[in-house]
Amino acid sequence: MIKLVITVSTEAGAYLGARANNYIIEKEINMEIRKIFVVGSGLMGSGIAQTAIQCGYEVILNDQSKAALERGVTGITKRLERLVEKGKMTAEEKDACLARLTTSVSVHVASNVDLVIEAIYENLEAKQAIFQQLDKICDSRTIFASNTSSISMPAWLLPPAVLIAWLACTSSPLCPL
Repeated sequence: MIKLVITVSTEAGAYLGARANNYIIEKEINMEIRKIFVVGSGLMGSGIAQTAIQCGYEVILNDQSKAALERGVTGITKRLERLVEKGKMTAEEKDACLARLTTSVSVHVASNVDLVIEAIYENLEAKQAIFQQLDKICDSRTIFASNTSSISMPAWLLPPAVLIAWLACTSSPLCPL
């Protein structure tokens, strides 16, 4: 069970973080996260996906091209294999992790996910476009998160009911989820 405490701003929807005292309405969301949709299979996206599958979540890794997805999955597989070599994970655990990972070049497979984590390049228009598209596809209970480090959340003005800022480190698989 993941419990998110979210503060809702009049400007940007919801924002989770240090500036919580700037926001006017507090709301608690108590829901179980089972399935995660990660948009972007580069270093950040594949690292977030790896962390999630290692924690037992079902993950759909999404990117615009099959080649990018293949690179992302190859990176995840290599990092998991290194964990096996170091004795930090068994081969069976690695296989179980990879069994929880699927890929898709289509965002339409996100219709029944609990959490969307966007991890594409830092471009406001591109991020807004993907969230606007996903907002039409996903269930109303879906939580939307953006892995952004340089775009201010008030700039978003996006439609999803729940949008949080998510800052992952570049070594996401080494950081707790």
